[in-house]
Amino acid sequence: MKWLYLLRTFLPTWRFFEDISDEPSLQFRVFRHHQWTDWHPVFDPMMRSWPQLCFNPQVNYQLAAGSVVQHLLQELEDKSKIEETAPFQLLQKLVLFEIVRRRLSGTERFQFKLQDSQAEWMISPEFPT
Repeated sequence: MKWLYLLRTFLPTWRFFEDISDEPSLQFRVFRHHQWTDWHPVFDPMMRSWPQLCFNPQVNYQLAAGSVVQHLLQELEDKSKIEETAPFQLLQKLVLFEIVRRRLSGTERFQFKLQDSQAEWMISPEFPT
């Protein structure tokens, strides 16, 4: 039955109009050269163009990540050991993937957080890269 629970993270959440509020922002920071950097958004704003109407894998990737963030926000309401949940572990891997993709040399550790314009929802513990 654990596979069924893990499969849930790949399905989109269908909470369209329950709460109208700011979209949570996923940000990260890295520890490199003996100091922490500032917080940076995991995803940069996308440039839109006409060909992207037919083929746009980057936006699909960001939508999937947004779905995982929504699942994690649901888990924040339910569980105290959030680090053991599948959405948290997926976000940890996603942030690490983005750090590697950006080629941030000298990175020893990283953290990520979820926040909106009014409050920070969660700050992760430090993870090695």
